[in-house]
Amino acid sequence: FGTSSAAIVVTAASGAALYLIRGWGNEFLPPGIPGFVDWRPAIPLILGAVPGAILGTRLSARADTPQVRIVYAVMLLVVTLRMFFF
Repeated sequence: FGTSSAAIVVTAASGAALYLIRGWGNEFLPPGIPGFVDWRPAIPLILGAVPGAILGTRLSARADTPQVRIVYAVMLLVVTLRMFFF
């Protein structure tokens, strides 16, 4: 899982950098947005994802695998039901 997460970080960072460079100076963008990346929603996500990843890796080493699978299955079921009925 660590390798996959590292690959996602590299891919996301390079994609964000590319959108930032390609849209730099575009006159159709709202003022205060450099490039095609709006950092206002991105910064809180980054600030939450980094501590969450650290906490998640520490908890995963201590977690009971069958119990984690049951919790994950229940969460997926709840999300699925919400998508179809709410």
